[in-house]
Amino acid sequence: METTREGGGLCAELNDFFRRFDPMRKRKKKIFLRLGYIDTQNFAGNIRVEVMFVACLADCNCPLETQFAVYAVYNKIESKKEMIVYPDFGHEPVIPWI
Repeated sequence: METTREGGGLCAELNDFFRRFDPMRKRKKKIFLRLGYIDTQNFAGNIRVEVMFVACLADCNCPLETQFAVYAVYNKIESKKEMIVYPDFGHEPVIPWI
């Protein structure tokens, strides 16, 4: 997924950043590696309750490049867990969970 999708939120902020500071996107990979770091992975081992992760792959507010960090958290959780992926949903309510 490219960050040039129209919309507000994070996509708009990322586009603005690239336009101002890296218009040729030479540092895109490095920037997304930094965005992919999530502090919660350091505490995931402390989770003792059942967990359900939902990933919506068409989410422009949380681009796919940043969602991969969720797997670092998911893989460190030792309690019962489930991951559900919705490829066609964006940053919106998912029908079963409204």
